[in-house]
Amino acid sequence: MLNPQPVISPAAFTGLFGLITNALDPHTEGDRAGVLVSLMAGFSAYVSHGPSVETRKGGSPLMFWPVLVGPSGKGRKGTATGIAMQVLEAAFKTFTEDNTVHGLPATGLGFIGELDERTANGTAQPVLFVEEEMDTFITNARRDAKVGVYLRKSWDGQTIGHKTKHDDIKVRNPHVAIIGHAQPKNWAAIRGSKDATGGTYNRFFPVYVSQSKTLPVFEATDIQNVIRTAARALREVADWARDADIVTVPAHVAQVFEGKHRPICEALTSGSEELSQYTERAMAYMVRLAALYALAGQREEISVSDLDAALALVTYSVESVSFILPGAEMSQELPLALRVESFIAEAGEEGVQSTVIYRKFGIRKTELETLLTALDTVESFKAPSTGGRPAVMFRYVDRTGEESGQAPADPTAAAEPTPPSALTDLTEVPAALIHSDDYVTDGIEPAAPGMAFYLTEDEWAEMDAATPETVAPMQITVNPDLPLGVAALRALLDGPTVEAEEPAPAPLTGVAALAAMLAMSTARPVAETVKPVRVRKASNARLAAKPVAVPVALFQAPDEVAA
Repeated sequence: MLNPQPVISPAAFTGLFGLITNALDPHTEGDRAGVLVSLMAGFSAYVSHGPSVETRKGGSPLMFWPVLVGPSGKGRKGTATGIAMQVLEAAFKTFTEDNTVHGLPATGLGFIGELDERTANGTAQPVLFVEEEMDTFITNARRDAKVGVYLRKSWDGQTIGHKTKHDDIKVRNPHVAIIGHAQPKNWAAIRGSKDATGGTYNRFFPVYVSQSKTLPVFEATDIQNVIRTAARALREVADWARDADIVTVPAHVAQVFEGKHRPICEALTSGSEELSQYTERAMAYMVRLAALYALAGQREEISVSDLDAALALVTYSVESVSFILPGAEMSQELPLALRVESFIAEAGEEGVQSTVIYRKFGIRKTELETLLTALDTVESFKAPSTGGRPAVMFRYVDRTGEESGQAPADPTAAAEPTPPSALTDLTEVPAALIHSDDYVTDGIEPAAPGMAFYLTEDEWAEMDAATPETVAPMQITVNPDLPLGVAALRALLDGPTVEAEEPAPAPLTGVAALAAMLAMSTARPVAETVKPVRVRKASNARLAAKPVAVPVALFQAPDEVAA
């Protein structure tokens, strides 16, 4: 029996990556999942060696290796990656010209040679490989065992050395991102091979793609305006991310991770040897992807929503492998903590008695307390006394809409702007992402001229001059009840040309422009005096919740490890 075709959760389209993907979607037949992961891979290449995510095992580089798996012709793999590359090339012109390699070398010497060509001062520059014939690479790579070794070292950012009679090459701190395309039958053919079980191919992140829609062949669109708006937004955020350092996980978020995200991720492949060959590093990928989502929100701390988005992507990847591989079944068994949570939720407001839970799941009091420590959606209370000792009850608390894992607000503290990644309603985006110099550059040293891969203002001016006009210039009437620029950007997508009674304001740029483009017509009026600043606060010790009893916590402070 074939597994059902996977469906990606909307949670994966969080933050800037989701905004760009949704803005591009009406203009492409490519799968949204393919567009999303291609954008994230290019972003992970551009941010380079700067940021990493900190776990109990140490720092992990933020490299992403998605493989779009779909049938030829119907998968639209090239279409999905193609429109994402248009945004990446517009945002990072010099980088994509000098640091993108089309074709993944199938020999160890060829692979390390590409990295060595881009080495400066003993450190490899970031490289983005785009391999549209991953099937051919898989076949050819079997002839050279070294390419698998070098790929595994690159994924971990370890030094690669290649020494022969004629060559002695050493590449330190490699930073490699890969976008691959493969057909389902060829990707499935690697199972059981040494590179599948040995770890080379489970470092790749397969996602199933298919044609999303059929668009008219002859129809003019304003795709160039969308690409330029998306590119400006991505450039702003990526430039900030390159100067970031360590992406951390606050204590309250780590507690939610250990009680919710980690058990779900571990349960996805439990009991399936077929799936584990490909998804053994699902946990590591979830952490890396969450860090990328955080950086795209201009934050150096991972939030619960970042982990939700990353888990949605990892789940889709596992489901993709399950769909591609005959006989590979996903585990349908939820972790015990989540089954207990679901059972308590079904009891409603009255709650359920502790002894009922003990009998239902065959656990003891201490085991239940350990499970519930990690669930912030369950609270305990005592039932009214009937003459004896009151029974201990548990009930489910719906925290939808609350700030997950946040400490109670301090009424004496000044109000702060909502971080971009915390936004769930697009009508709030324009106010929270108003562009300002403080928001982008506060506390960041300017990059050296030689490291500026993004377009300069002169290059943007040249690009503007060379871009053909696809629609007539618009004149609009400014709506005083909406944030500046929203009316103009809405007219770009939906509205007809309107005669202006007074000059239109200068359009928003970067993230603000992209967010405003997608804002709904019910956008909330916002005072012009609102000027949010970038949030880069260190985690506060008082936010730490009760410790979670787990075998080994993934996110743990160094002093705790030493103890």
